[in-house]
Amino acid sequence: MTAEKEKVRTTAETVKGHVFYCFEDKQKYVQNVVTYIIAGIKQGDHVLLVENNKLYSIIQKELQKHLNKEQLVKIKYVNNFDFYFMHNTFHPEQVLAFCFKTLQPFLKEGTFSVRTWGHVEWREDENIEKEIRHYEGKLDEMVDMHQITAVCAYDKDRLSENLKTKLIECHDFFMEDESIIEIK
Repeated sequence: MTAEKEKVRTTAETVKGHVFYCFEDKQKYVQNVVTYIIAGIKQGDHVLLVENNKLYSIIQKELQKHLNKEQLVKIKYVNNFDFYFMHNTFHPEQVLAFCFKTLQPFLKEGTFSVRTWGHVEWREDENIEKEIRHYEGKLDEMVDMHQITAVCAYDKDRLSENLKTKLIECHDFFMEDESIIEIK
């Protein structure tokens, strides 16, 4: 394993805060999701995984190789299109309210750490970049307030340079398939 890959693996296990993950390689993406979830479960965290069905089935198979049934129960899966487009459009306030409602049982207890992994995908919409920036800014506030560890994953091919720059501004870490740097 190269030094950079080891750094990504180690950081995925210990990172705290809001992470912007800009990925290119689906295999490396799956490896990073699995590493992040396993590390969280082994630390006693509950995990909210927001992912599309196709990648979720691959991730789930990998997780089943490493986690037992009791550990797998700590992972709550939500389809990412249902999560981000519950009303057929991306409304940041509604997405945040749904996110908070989904996490509320864990936050209420106060005894559980929570980490999330959200694969953000969207339909074509002329205002989507503005809406995503608004959502990510508000999510950053929620992450800080509730001490949640959150990875927001975006396919590099779908990001404009402008949106990528704006996303870097509202996250604590910037991650790519084989690197991660702290920004704040």
